[in-house]
Amino acid sequence: MANLATEPGVVNAALIAAPARVELVEGVESDVYACNGRVPGPTLELREGDRVTIRFSFTVPMGTAGTYWYHPHPHHSTGSQVGRGLYGAVVIRAAGWMRRTGAKGTCYS
Repeated sequence: MANLATEPGVVNAALIAAPARVELVEGVESDVYACNGRVPGPTLELREGDRVTIRFSFTVPMGTAGTYWYHPHPHHSTGSQVGRGLYGAVVIRAAGWMRRTGAKGTCYS
């Protein structure tokens, strides 16, 4: 994946998830959801200590609202790192979502 930054130790990249037609089997195009037009998506290559910013755009025509999670995948260390706290939530709210407060607390719609 192309690094859009010019400063050493800084990685800026764009990852775009969108519908695409790709050739998964030679001579046969398939309708897929691809990252940057590829399946699998591009490899992100980094160095330890890099400052990383990934601009993510999700244009797949299906609902994306929901709760997801992120965590590391180092070889033979995932359980240990997740167990020590390297994980977190990603909450994607529906486009019309609003937080409203009232006399009885907070309501989400």
